[in-house]
Amino acid sequence: MKLAHFVFALILAFSLTFPCPSLAASANFSLSPETIQSKSGDKFDLNLSINSGSTKLDALEINLVFDPQKLELTNFVPTNIFNAEIRKTIDNKAGSLLWTTTDITKPRKVISGNINLGTLTFKTKESGQSTISFNKAQVGSIDGPIISSKNSVQVNIVGDQNIFQKIIAFFKGLLKIN
Repeated sequence: MKLAHFVFALILAFSLTFPCPSLAASANFSLSPETIQSKSGDKFDLNLSINSGSTKLDALEINLVFDPQKLELTNFVPTNIFNAEIRKTIDNKAGSLLWTTTDITKPRKVISGNINLGTLTFKTKESGQSTISFNKAQVGSIDGPIISSKNSVQVNIVGDQNIFQKIIAFFKGLLKIN
């Protein structure tokens, strides 16, 4: 009888120490739309969002990657869902965006549900294909461990600019005209 109690206590201790992944909360990061058709030199916007269902989130960390030969991230405008942006680094040479945000109020503000996180603006460079994807997408939650899923975006860039379009694009860049 003592052995049965010991085995039960051991199983209970292990089940509390190592939570079952199927019982862990989840969050789904997404970029939309999932397919972009664009001409070389054009700009397009992507929406960044997360759906956490009823899981309460209090921090986010995202690392997006893209082909810097084909795309340039010209702007990222996050929503003000959290009040402390820890890091927002756009690196067009490496083809990445690093963004970390949280809430520092007391008590901490938590969010849940389907949440718009911001808008990304890209400029296409040369014809071909590129994928914009999550290299890392993590969330902080007061509910415990979170399993996050994520999608990617396929960008198809058609046609090269003629010399006239290249000259206009050059001067727009100098004058900072959209």
